[in-house]
Amino acid sequence: LAEVLAEHVPAGCKVLVGVKPTPKQLSAGERDATLLRSQLEPWSTPALRRRLAAEFGIETDPNETDREGLFELLLEAYAVMGPRTERLVRGKSPPPSSMGLLAELLEEMKSTVFPSGAQRERQQIRAQGYIILRRPLAEGESGVEADGEAAQVDSAVSDHVVAAPQDRQHGMRPERPLPELKPGAKLGWRRRTAAAKFQQHAKVWDLAHALMESVDPAYAEMYTAIAMTKNFVGSPHVDTENVGPFYGLALGDFEGGGICVESTPFEVTQVDTRYRFGKVDGRFPHWVAPYTGERYSIIYYQTAGPVAPKTVAVFTDDQVC
Repeated sequence: LAEVLAEHVPAGCKVLVGVKPTPKQLSAGERDATLLRSQLEPWSTPALRRRLAAEFGIETDPNETDREGLFELLLEAYAVMGPRTERLVRGKSPPPSSMGLLAELLEEMKSTVFPSGAQRERQQIRAQGYIILRRPLAEGESGVEADGEAAQVDSAVSDHVVAAPQDRQHGMRPERPLPELKPGAKLGWRRRTAAAKFQQHAKVWDLAHALMESVDPAYAEMYTAIAMTKNFVGSPHVDTENVGPFYGLALGDFEGGGICVESTPFEVTQVDTRYRFGKVDGRFPHWVAPYTGERYSIIYYQTAGPVAPKTVAVFTDDQVC
């Protein structure tokens, strides 16, 4: 091939034949959330192929068009139709009787020492701080370690909320709730560390739970964990382990920073969660909009129990524009 091409190029020019380099696969935190490509990256290759066919009428052969080729075709097709529609909606405000809890929660978040560097949880996203707290076990329950080790809990149990059932059945994901850390408890190193972390941040959990009870009592008994974040930035991703929607609450002195989610192939909805609760299905690509200031957030999510069908990406009728 090089010899054939050489016959058609000017003298003195070299013909180099090689494999087209594959672009580096960026993590969620490395993606520029303002770019359409970054917003589409969380979708699987088959999902991108289906979108290209269903929305733009372009059929492709998996043996001929790889993921990078799909992106080239999709971005060209989107460029023809112009920017996607942007919709802004407001999350739900807690009742007046719970407004004081927001101030208390913010103060607790501000006083939290978030692990940094390699010690920060969820390294694939971009944030100054990220801490996961899992729901504790209720009295008489036992959990199962990720490595299969049984974790027995003694009878001294806290008054924190009851965990969901652990029954394995179709359409269910098993619960791996967090047991309380008590003297004599037989726990593996990972679960003991998680239990100690929960005790350290128990006040944040209690305040966050009380707020959720005031907004959505049913969901307050369903979520299995919360994420405490500080200055979460962009990071388009999907929550593959979630079994249903999550709630997001943002606190602090900042402007912007709503939760953006792809609500249709041609629309992005930004949910205003500043001192409000936005309900979003994280199994659709979502990210945090640009903001200025200091932004803290609590994300309530569920990774065990009945798997809810994917229907809409945003659960609210309070449209701003």
